[in-house]
Order: sequence, then C-alpha cells, then structure tokens
Amino acid sequence: MGRPIAAAAAFACGIVMADGLRPGPGVAAALGIAAVGLFVASFLRHRRNPEPATFELLPAMSGLTAAMLLTAFVLAGFSDGGFNRASIDGASLPRLDGRRVELSAIAASDSRLIRSATLTTLKKVRFEGRTYNEKLQLRVIGDRRLFEPGDRVRVTARVNRLDLKDPFDRALQRKGIVAEGTGSRAELIARTSNPFLRSANAFRRGLKQAVTTSLPRARGGLLLGLLIGDESRILESDVEALRSTGLAHLTAVSGSNVAMVLAATLALLSLFGLPRRTRIFAALAVLVFFTILTRWEPSVLRAVISASLALSAFLFGRKAQALNMLATAFLLLAAIDPMILWSIGFQLSFAATFGIVVLAPVIAARFERFPRLGEALGVAVAAQVAVTPLIALHFGNVSPLAVPANLLAFPFVAPATVLGLAGAAAGAVWDPLGRPLIELAGFAITGVLAAARVFATLPLSSVSVPRWSGIESAAFYLFVLSAAALFAGRKRAAVWPAGFAVVLLGAGIAIPVAASPTPNAAQVVFFDVGQGDSALVRSPRGATVLIDGGLDGRRVVRKLDRLGIRKIDLVVMSHAHLDHASGLEEVLGSMRVGAFLRPGTAHPLERKLAGIGESMVAEAGNRIDLADLEIFVLGPAPHQRLEVDPGGDGEGTTLNDASLVVRIEWKESCALFTGDVEEAGQQELLDKSRSLLRCDILKAPHHGSAKLLPEFVEAVDPEVVSVSVGPNTHGHPSRYALTLISDVGAHAMRTDRLGDYTVVMDGRGPTRIAG
Repeated sequence: MGRPIAAAAAFACGIVMADGLRPGPGVAAALGIAAVGLFVASFLRHRRNPEPATFELLPAMSGLTAAMLLTAFVLAGFSDGGFNRASIDGASLPRLDGRRVELSAIAASDSRLIRSATLTTLKKVRFEGRTYNEKLQLRVIGDRRLFEPGDRVRVTARVNRLDLKDPFDRALQRKGIVAEGTGSRAELIARTSNPFLRSANAFRRGLKQAVTTSLPRARGGLLLGLLIGDESRILESDVEALRSTGLAHLTAVSGSNVAMVLAATLALLSLFGLPRRTRIFAALAVLVFFTILTRWEPSVLRAVISASLALSAFLFGRKAQALNMLATAFLLLAAIDPMILWSIGFQLSFAATFGIVVLAPVIAARFERFPRLGEALGVAVAAQVAVTPLIALHFGNVSPLAVPANLLAFPFVAPATVLGLAGAAAGAVWDPLGRPLIELAGFAITGVLAAARVFATLPLSSVSVPRWSGIESAAFYLFVLSAAALFAGRKRAAVWPAGFAVVLLGAGIAIPVAASPTPNAAQVVFFDVGQGDSALVRSPRGATVLIDGGLDGRRVVRKLDRLGIRKIDLVVMSHAHLDHASGLEEVLGSMRVGAFLRPGTAHPLERKLAGIGESMVAEAGNRIDLADLEIFVLGPAPHQRLEVDPGGDGEGTTLNDASLVVRIEWKESCALFTGDVEEAGQQELLDKSRSLLRCDILKAPHHGSAKLLPEFVEAVDPEVVSVSVGPNTHGHPSRYALTLISDVGAHAMRTDRLGDYTVVMDGRGPTRIAG
C-alpha cells in the first residue's frame, strides 16, 4: 500500500496525542530530537542490513525497521503538534482580556456579515509597537464594511480570551484563533501589496458581482459556493436539501474543481503549441492563483499539492501513484498546520479522495461490460462509503440516497464549474462577454438544485444514526484499506490494516471514551431555527417533549425526522408569538402528538392551534409525570393571562410575560424553559416559585434580550444558558444579558454560533455536546 500512507497515519496519531497531553516546548523539542534520531537509525539499519519485507504496509523493509520508522513519525507528529499547542496556550493576546485597545492587523479572511455585525479573522496583530504573530477573531458591530485577505486594518476593540468550555470557542482555537475582539468601527489602512492576492481579490469581487446581477439568488448562491466556496447567498432551504441528500459538498470548492481547472488550463495551453515544461509551469501558476481565489480551502490545498506532485512527476518522466500523492499532501499540510486535522472539510476531503483512490477501481472492475457506468458508480459509491463514518461522527445522520443523488447531479457540476470560471475570466476582460457564460453556468446549476430538491422530498433522504467515535472511524478506514488489498490479490498486505483495526476496536471497548454521552441520560436538543425557539427533551425511557416550534414547522419536522422522532408525548407552546408558535401548526398536523400544553391566552394563533391538537391549558402549580421525566408548570399566573393584549407583538408586550414557564427534571438534573418572560414575568416567578427556579440549564428568556433581571439569573444559578437566536434587528442577544450570564459563572450557548446542539443531563449536571 506504500510507505506514505502509513507515515501519514503515524504522524496524525502523534498530533492527536500531543493535543490531548499538551506537552511543554521542552518535551516537544526532546521528542523531536528523538524522532530525528530514529529516522537516521532506521535509515542506516535498513541500508546496512537489508532484509526481506515482513511488514507489508511498508514494503521492502523488515518489521523492526518499519516499527522504528513509524515510531519516528509518531514522535515527529507529537513534537510538531506539541509546539503548535504550546504556542496557542502561551499566546499573548488573551492576556489583554477585558481591555479596550487600539490594534492594527492584517485580515486573514474575508469578512462575513452576521446580522448587524461583520466578522473577520486578523493576523499579525500590532499593539503598542509590538507585533504578535497570532490570530484574533474581530466582530465589528454596526459597521458593515467588508475586508479581504491581505488588507491592513485598524480598530479599537475590547479583547476577550476564549471560553474553552464553549464548543464554539473551542472550534475557534482549533483554527489557531487565540482571542476575540469586539469593536464598533474598523478602518482600512491599505489594500494588500501582494500582486497574486490583489488579483485574486479583484477576480473574486468581479465574479460575485457578475453572478449576483446575472442570476436569481437560488442558482447564483449555489454557483458561488461551487466556484469559490462562498456559501453566504445559498438559500437556507437549499442548504437543508443539499445536506439531507449527501450533496452538501457542492456548496464548497472541492478537489474536482481543481482537476477541472487544471484540465481546462492544459487543454488551452496545448492549443498554442507551447513546450511541455512551459505548459506545466503555467499550469502550476494557475493552480496557485486558484488556491488564493478559493481562500486556501483544505480540499483545494490537498488537490493542488497532489496535482503539483503529478505535474512534477510528468515533467521528469516519472509515474505518480495517487495514494502516495494523497498521503504526501496529508503529511505536508499536517506538518505546516497540525490544527488542520480538526477541520471537518479537511477530514471529508481526504476521506473522499482516499475512498476514490482505494475503492473506486475495485468497484469499477466489476462493470467490465459497462466501463463508463462502472467508473461513475465506483467514484460515487467509494466517496460516499469513505465519508460516511465522518458524517456519522460529526452530524449523527447519513443519507441512503446520496449515491443516486450524486450520480444525477454529477453531469451538471463540470459544465457549471467550467462555464462559471470562464465567464468570470471573460467578464474581467469585457463584462458583456462573460455574462452569457455565467447564465449558461446558472442553467447547469439548475440540474444540481433539482436533484437535491427532488431527493430531499423522498423517504429516507436522511436517517439518524448513532454518532461514531474517532476510534471506530479509524478502524473503519483500516478495514477499507485491508479489503482493497484483499481484492487486489495482496493477501499479506491485507493482514496488517485489519489487525490494527481489531486492536483499535478492542481499545475502544476497553477504554471508555470520555467525550461520549452516557446512554443512561436525558438529552435536551436545542434546535437552530433562526430568530425563534424550539427544543426537544428526550429521556432514557423514551419520553419526548417539544417546547415551541419556531417560525418554520417544516424545518423542525425535518430535524425531528433526522433524530428518529416519530411521536412526541408532549408539545409545549410557551406563547403565541410567531417565532415560537407558528411552526407548531406543522408539527401538530404531521406528527403523532400525545398532548398539547398551552398558556391559555385569547390570542388568535393560540386558539387556532388549540383546534388542531388535543390541548390543555396549563395552570401554575401543575405537575405532569411523563415516564421518567417530571414537568412542573411555574407560570403564567392567572392574572397574567387575563392581562394579555391579543394584538400585542414584540418586546415589552403582555403576551411575553404570559409565557408558559416549565421546569423539566430528570433525576438530579433539570432544565428551565422560560419563553419570552420579561421583567414583570421574571419578578412574578421570583415571588411565587423562587425555590423551583434553580436549574442546571436555562433557556434564556426572549433570545437574550436586555429585559433580564440579575436576581432571576442568580436564582436559577445555571451552568448552561441556551440562547436561541438568529439574524435580527432587535440586538439579540444583548451584551447586558451575556454579561449577566457570565457573571453567575454560566456559559452562554448560542444557536446562531453552534447550530443545533445537545446538552446531556446525566443526573449530576449538564454535559455539553456541540453539533
């Protein structure tokens, strides 16, 4: 199977070990020296005493020499990862925590609009005459100015250290970001002087402008995602359809785009009769430009490195081996940035390519009479098989229809990519020349959208599965490697990967994985429904409670389907505002519901929903026993229901303070759901039910608005506060509320940052799980 793939796996193991153990710089340096010593020793041993190969994973090398070499790669990965981890842990910017300072820095990413703020990653941060080679995520509130990579920026911002108990902040640290900054205005000092980056930025701007003005948002948004990885304009419904059908990879640039760009470039250069060396160097320059244009996405970096190796081999008349190129690209990228191992895009890109290289030829060989069908089917099946463990690991659901969906969409991807990029290039010369090509690309992208939308409506488009552990995923890939070797007739080469897989699985059974949620626990799943509320409580004995349904019920039903929920024992409506209750109409009408609990106001929407399901009006003091869950109704008080203005809407209305407030208990853990109660409603709860307010989990009232009493938060004393929020013009969540939450030692978990996430109640307090 070749040396590089084993070396890459060993190097990755070392990085993972270093991330968990967090060695200091001294230990990392010592192990790095040991790795060099082992490299030299294994080389000298093999050269002085060549032996017949006994370790088939590393051909032409004895077992002892191979073990020495693999150990050297593990130590090298540990050293590299250790130095990287030490540099992050010892960063200087977090020491500015809480200070408001003036900074200048280089933009490391394109700005993204998030509601009324822009988000940009900065690097080479200069403060008080000193430059820190560290990354900071900057949020600029109220200023919609956008920056591009390479821009020099000046801003006065409040710097905060990352909260590593927050999954979102942990994910930021995995990207090498060491602190966050918040300011109200950022100033552009100068554009980048790098000619490649400057040209790529201009080309990217022109492409976005051409696509935005030439195509409707649905087609234009997906085309931009496919061409340059810009997902900002893709419709949310299309994102959902693409995810549920296994086509989400088309919303980002992939290695196939690199192959298309390379093939088109070489074909065009051949028309001019240029020498081979000139064509290859020109193609390499185009690949570098394309990498900058697509913002060095991991999948593009992997493909560009592999393509560069292949072109180099071609230049020197050598034969390139795909698996070796893949492993070499992996080693290079992981050595340069060890944290890239935790990038989901990086993992999926390498897994898909690994599957295509190893499995696709085996599958295609079974279709000798229909070679083209065999090739297409081999690529689709191999890629899907290879990414399935990672999808199960990260997202907890898979699409059984992914293969046919990809086969149907695949013929449209190449024309859309080539025509779109050609249109942008032609438009850079003369705008009217490029627009017809852009429109043709948009026509091609219609086929992709049609495939996603059609397959998303079919049963089993997305199926919830148990989340895999990292150990199970690694064992799976070893079994794939073993099976490929077996089918290729290399029986001895198949033994070692299978043996390692068995050892891994044994270790996974023997050693409990601390990050895995205990099965004997209740779970609260907070759904990302935009600016609205919806959450699901599940108990070990199968009880299910849905609190609110957001604005779009179809979105909530799809999320429930992915979790395998077909029946809800109790649906709770906090109050009749659309962002909480509108979606319940779809839920009540399309799912089996045991009971429907409502606050009992005279609001027209509540009366309408009461006619759909078997409803009951909650009374403060009610207790409901549902299998192993206990549900206590704390509010509203009768007078709060009577005071409701049926026409009231938005913040400060009596309907908010008449929200149904419930406490859900499982063993010693509990969650408090508060609807949109504001100061008056919170004070009523403090006066009447203070002893029942204390809970591990608090659903923040009114999306984290400023109408929050400090005494209320202190009485609840939560460990986790869920802030259900999306794009809005209300300033949610407010800085005031987030500060209050932080002051009581709780962690604010925001759906606009985390998406759907689960909080596990194991009877001793909440355990947070992102995703």
